[in-house]
Amino acid sequence: MNLAIQEGPFGEKIFEVILYFASEEGVKPLPNNEAGLLLPLAGAVVECLGGDVKKIPSPHDLAIDDFWLNRVNKEVELVIQNNPKNFSIELIAALTGMLRVEWKHDYGESWWESSIRGYLAFGEISRTRTFYLTHAKVMEIKELLQGNIAPNVAEHCKQIGLLMRKRIIENSAAT
Repeated sequence: MNLAIQEGPFGEKIFEVILYFASEEGVKPLPNNEAGLLLPLAGAVVECLGGDVKKIPSPHDLAIDDFWLNRVNKEVELVIQNNPKNFSIELIAALTGMLRVEWKHDYGESWWESSIRGYLAFGEISRTRTFYLTHAKVMEIKELLQGNIAPNVAEHCKQIGLLMRKRIIENSAAT
């Protein structure tokens, strides 16, 4: 998979472990758009680390708020710097890479982008409104969780994934 989530395969695997738990171990669908994944993930990380979740908008709020990405970046940086749950350095690096949102400019056009866009563009997913993790991906993640990832990192990913699931459900109810 061609993915730019924080310096290589560890960040990609962390993202997939979080998606695994956010999809209730591959059973529930996930949103197939960047904002639908990024904002619930940012909210979950902020909530897990005790930040102000109200500063993270829902995907439905983006059209009316041009400054959302500055608030998201600032709040995520703040909670990650404080790191009250002592997330590992590798997990912090992966989360920082996943959640960094930037404005891009080219030929008079502007758009926002995160590394999650690469996952959606090149990942093993279908092009529908939602997607499921493939059976092969679920089995790969289960194997990873059987001892190829530190237990504390797996537990933190599970906490974030469950909080992300809650936010995805809240966002889908608002549509």
